[in-house]
Order: sequence, then C-alpha cells, then structure tokens
Amino acid sequence: MRVVCKFISGAAIEPALRHLGESNETDYSPLKMEKEYFVYSLLLIKNRIDYLVAPENELPFSAPSVLFELIDGRLPNNWSMRITSTASDYKILNDSFGITSIIGYSSLTQDFKHYTGLIERDPFELRKFYGEIKQLYSQD
Repeated sequence: MRVVCKFISGAAIEPALRHLGESNETDYSPLKMEKEYFVYSLLLIKNRIDYLVAPENELPFSAPSVLFELIDGRLPNNWSMRITSTASDYKILNDSFGITSIIGYSSLTQDFKHYTGLIERDPFELRKFYGEIKQLYSQD
C-alpha cells in the first residue's frame, strides 16, 4: 500500500473522527506534504482508519488516513488481521483506545509484545519492524 501525504495538521480531521485529544493544532509534521509513504498496517479505530507509516529518518507512527491520498491500495500478500476484542492480549487496545482491528505484517498482528514494543520504541522491536518491512516491500 502506498499513500501521499496531503495534510499535516489536525485541522484536516473532522471533529467527529478525532481521537486521543486530537485538535486543529495537532501536528503531524514528521510527515512531509506531497511525499509518498508505504503503509505498514491499518488500525481500525472506532470510525476511522489509521496508517502505520515510517517517515524518512523518523520512527514509525500511526496517522489518520484522512491526512493521505491513497495511490496504491493493494495489500501485501503476507499481511494478516487481528480482531482485538477476541484476543485476550490485544483486547486492551479495544477497551482503552477503540482499536477494533489491526491489519498488517505478521509480527504486528500476531505478537502483542512486538506491537507494544513498537509503540514504546523498544530497540529490539524497532529492528524487527525494519527487518520485516524491508522483506515485505522488497518483494514488490
């Protein structure tokens, strides 16, 4: 999946779609306007989808899909899905943050320790992320 960034401000997110304190002033400036990004997972959060992206020279993070224009919607063949409410370890994501499903590379959807390590910037899990995404998109 590939997208182009069209907005870097929370002002582009309709108030009804905002989560976790997002406002007009929310800054997504690690993203660059008109820059193309690979998407490494989809987070289905209540009434919106967030993309996991990794801007150049930045750590990976999730950003609302409304900030982007989809230019290639094909999903990699080896992606998998996790419905958070049906998995005891992932259930906290649904209960605390409204994340209902995760679609993405295998370690993210099958290994909760990897998911939390990526969010917490654990060096081991970050290396694992970069290794998996390199394999994922070198097959294109």
